[in-house]
Amino acid sequence: MKNQSVVQHILGFNEVFDRISRINLRLPQNFRIYVGTDKVWIGGKDDGSSYLHIEKISAKALELTKPLADGDLDIQVYPQGHGSETEEGVVSQKVACTLRGEKLSGLWLRVAFDEDYHYLILLAGKSPEQYVALYDAGMEIAQGIRSQVPKTKFIRQYERPAVAV
Repeated sequence: MKNQSVVQHILGFNEVFDRISRINLRLPQNFRIYVGTDKVWIGGKDDGSSYLHIEKISAKALELTKPLADGDLDIQVYPQGHGSETEEGVVSQKVACTLRGEKLSGLWLRVAFDEDYHYLILLAGKSPEQYVALYDAGMEIAQGIRSQVPKTKFIRQYERPAVAV
């Protein structure tokens, strides 16, 4: 179809593909990516009720000292409380945020991927009642990322038995 790329651009994509990490991730129902780069994917729900931000970050960054998308977005995130490990390799934390002057609430999840990169997932909505649905969607995305973590190669090391003389 000649206009297919135009139609997909208008509607957005329900997949994230990271060429560097080689992850291919299908988003939960009704979520779309509208803008994407090599390390940042921005979208939300079809009806505009929720915001979605996925960003690849350095695994060495223990604190996020830089703004999301290196400051290219008009968003400020205010973590609330302490983060907690919800399952192996996934830490979640409630957040409040301001996106282009609009106040939103939700959560972000930090998903361990490999020794170089982690993924940060931010989901936010206009009403606090959306939190459970946002959490479920975030965990689905996190599990999709975790299912594609590269298998590490373990080298078996054998100890030589002590020889009595």
